[in-house]
Amino acid sequence: MEKLVILGFDVRTPFADQNSSWSKERRSKFLIRPEIPSPISVDSDVWPAFAANPDETYPMQLWGSVSEILARFPETEGPESGAPTIIEIAVITTDEKSLRHWEGMLFKRVRPEKDSALKISPDCLGFDVADRYFVSGLSNCMLSGEELAVSRKDWSKAINTWGLVNDSEAATAFRAVCNRLVPEHAPFEVYRVRKIAVVA
Repeated sequence: MEKLVILGFDVRTPFADQNSSWSKERRSKFLIRPEIPSPISVDSDVWPAFAANPDETYPMQLWGSVSEILARFPETEGPESGAPTIIEIAVITTDEKSLRHWEGMLFKRVRPEKDSALKISPDCLGFDVADRYFVSGLSNCMLSGEELAVSRKDWSKAINTWGLVNDSEAATAFRAVCNRLVPEHAPFEVYRVRKIAVVA
C-alpha cells in the first residue's frame, strides 16, 4: 500500500550557491555520481536551508504552506536564478505503519487552503531516499569503498543530474539497499522533491 503524504515546504539556498560546499573529495566519498557538482536533497546538510520555520514544533521545521514562506521571505517569489528556492517535500509511505507515523506526526499541520489564492507551478526534481530525520542515503551516508563501488555500478543510471533518483519505483528499490547497508538509520523512506514556483 503506497500513499503520498505531503510533509510541508522548505526554503533552500539558491542552486548556484551549492558548489562551495561540495569539494571534489566530498563528492567522491558520498555521491553515487561524483561528477554532479552540487546535489540537492531533503537533507539540509546536503542542500542547506535558507531559513527554517521558527516554529520548532513543526516536524523537521518545515512550513505548512507556501503563503507562510512568502509572507516571511517575499524575495522567494521572484524568478531570479539567485533567489532562494521553495520546495515541497512529500513522502511515499510504503505500509500502514509508515502512514500512521507520518499522519500522526503532522496532524493537520499542512495547510493547503492558505495557498488557494496562489497560482503555483510545481516541478518534480526527483526522489530522495532518506531516514525519518531527513539524513539522505543518497548523499549523506558514507559507505565503504566496496559498497560505494557496487552502488555506482548498479545505480548510477538511476540518478539524475540533481543527484536524485529519477522515478519512485527505482527509489523504492534503492530504499531497500539503504536499509541493508545503513541499518542504523533504518527505516529509510522515499521522498518526492518538487520545486515550487509562484506564477504572477
